[in-house]
Amino acid sequence: MSPVPRRAPRAAIVAGAIVPLLLAARSAAPEPEPPFAAPSCPAPLGRPVALPLRALELAFLGPDRLLALDGAEVALFELGEGGARLLSRASLPGPLEVVRAPGGLLQASERDAAAWAMTSRSPRAVLLAVESGALVEREQAEALPFPGAPRGLRFRAGTNLIEGEVEGLGGGPFLDVTGTGTPLAVSPEGRLLAAGAGGAAARVGPTLAPLWPGLVAASAASPPGHDDALLVLTATGTQPLLSCPAPGPVRAIAARVHGETARLAVAVDDGEGGSSLLMFELVHPQPGAQTPPRP
Repeated sequence: MSPVPRRAPRAAIVAGAIVPLLLAARSAAPEPEPPFAAPSCPAPLGRPVALPLRALELAFLGPDRLLALDGAEVALFELGEGGARLLSRASLPGPLEVVRAPGGLLQASERDAAAWAMTSRSPRAVLLAVESGALVEREQAEALPFPGAPRGLRFRAGTNLIEGEVEGLGGGPFLDVTGTGTPLAVSPEGRLLAAGAGGAAARVGPTLAPLWPGLVAASAASPPGHDDALLVLTATGTQPLLSCPAPGPVRAIAARVHGETARLAVAVDDGEGGSSLLMFELVHPQPGAQTPPRP
C-alpha cells in the first residue's frame, strides 16, 4: 500500500471570531445523530505571522503556548495579539534521514508541560519538557508512547505512514492518529477511522484534531494543487458539518477545548516553503453538553 504524501506546511497566526457550530448530521449508523444548527465559517482577524519552520504537527501546551514540529526540530511559541513569539527550539535525535514527504507526531501534556515528539526523519522519539521557558530534552525512546498503544507508535521507514497497534483501530498504517477520548485515525486511503465504528467513513485529509466528544477537526481530502479546507465533522459521519476554505494546503491542526469553546491552530502552506498559523475559536454546537474545562 503506497503512502499518501503529506503536504508541506506553513503557519501564520490570526485571531478568529467565536462562531456557533450547529448543524443537522446523520451518521452511517441506523440511529440519527443529535441535531446541530447550521454553522458559518469564522472570519479570521488580524494578519498571518509566518513561522520559522515547516510545520508537520502542532500541539497546545497551554492557552498561550504552542508547539510546532518540523522534520528536524520542535519549536515553542508564545501566542498573543501580536502573533507568535519564538521562545525556544530543540533538535530531534539524529542522524536525520532524507524523506520526500515526512510525517510527524506530537503527544503533549499541559499538566506536565512536556511533549513526546517524533518524525519519520528521526530514528527515535524524544521527550521534551518546558523549564524556565526553554525546551529541555528528558529522554529518548524507540517508539512514541501513545494512549491505547502498548508498544507505542513508529513511522514506516522512508514514509509518512504511522504503525503501531492502537486499541480499537488496529495496527495501521495511518496518516494521522489521535488518542484523546475516542481513538481516531486517517487511513492511507484518506478515510476517517473511529474506534468501534463501522460502515461508511468520511473522506478527510492527513491531519486531525479532536474537539468535544464525537466531534473532530480535519483537513479536506484535496489532491495536491487543489483548494483545501478546514472541516468539522462527527467522528462517525460521512459529510462535514462545517467546511471553511483555507488559504493554502492545511498541514497541521491543534485544538484546545475549554468548556463550550475550542481554540484551533491551523498550519497552512504559504506557497514559499514556509507555514502560516491561523487561529479560530468555535462554540460547542450543543451548549451544556461540553466536557469540563481543562485545569
